[in-house]
Amino acid sequence: MQLEEMADPKESEQLINLEKRADSAFEAGKYAEAYNYCAEILGISAEHPKAVFRKGLCAGYLSLDAPVLRMSEVLGGYGRAVRLLEEEMDTLRVFTAEYLEFAGAMTPACDLKEDTLFQNLGELQNFSRRYESRLRAMSDMCSLIPLALGKQREELLSRIVYVCSFAERVYFCAGTEKTPSGQMKQVKNALKMPNEVIKFAASTEEECKRDYYALPHVQQQLAGFDTQIVFHRKTLESYKKAYSEFIGANPVYLRRRRKIRVWDTLAVVLITLAACAALLFASVMVSPWGLVAIPAAVAAAGIIWKRKKAVKLEELDGELMPAALSELRLRSLESGRALKDAEEKRKAVCLK
Repeated sequence: MQLEEMADPKESEQLINLEKRADSAFEAGKYAEAYNYCAEILGISAEHPKAVFRKGLCAGYLSLDAPVLRMSEVLGGYGRAVRLLEEEMDTLRVFTAEYLEFAGAMTPACDLKEDTLFQNLGELQNFSRRYESRLRAMSDMCSLIPLALGKQREELLSRIVYVCSFAERVYFCAGTEKTPSGQMKQVKNALKMPNEVIKFAASTEEECKRDYYALPHVQQQLAGFDTQIVFHRKTLESYKKAYSEFIGANPVYLRRRRKIRVWDTLAVVLITLAACAALLFASVMVSPWGLVAIPAAVAAAGIIWKRKKAVKLEELDGELMPAALSELRLRSLESGRALKDAEEKRKAVCLK
């Protein structure tokens, strides 16, 4: 119900005052007060989106340290607000930001250091149960966020995957151990969470990754990279096909190209070996410093050969290769670099 639809001006004024008080209490972290004000607002306007949402959220905050988290109220409030605001995405985006803040506040118990020490096995078991229930609650929260709010859904998915990583950690419990002298000493026993909790965390992480790749903005990003990859692969295939046809029709070109690759390479290798032998002889007969020059000689010969071969092949292409094929070759070289870049960027699109 909207304010302008109310017939009673006093009722409208009362609602405005309650909204202000509810906002002030919520922003100050006085969730019990905010909860009560939201309940009063809903008594006047049962379809008030903010009161519906905030009442459930306050219930969640009030139960953070309780044995049972009031998640049904949190989920119910947000889910109902989504239905009420299906055409007001800007407002829903603001509500979802608060919803994500609650998800963050709900999981500090999972943010343990690697060397966290539990006093006994019961403490670790209690933590494991709490961990599993909170992880399940976060998954339920994520399922309610509309796909239209993909970035915010991604944010919660990322948080869930981070929390999932805690299932595989090694935790430590305090214990005692008898020494050879018969005395008892304090020790730390390395333990892991129960297998069923580890399996649940692993399956939750896989679900999050599938959900992530189903997000519209992620699919759009992947589709863009796929389009680039297909385009560049087609360019490379076109060049390979045209080059193969050219080679088949020009055996002279192929023979000269092989000669440049084989005989020039052999000549450089022989020259390099001769230089190394001369340097080795000089190191034995004159100075041992000649040995230092051998790796430098090999490297220099490799560089000279590579440049010389490139120049000769370029001259051969300019002499015998058609201009259209040369142009296609240049495009294929550019496509090769672009293809590698697109493939690397596509791989980088993952849930972090």
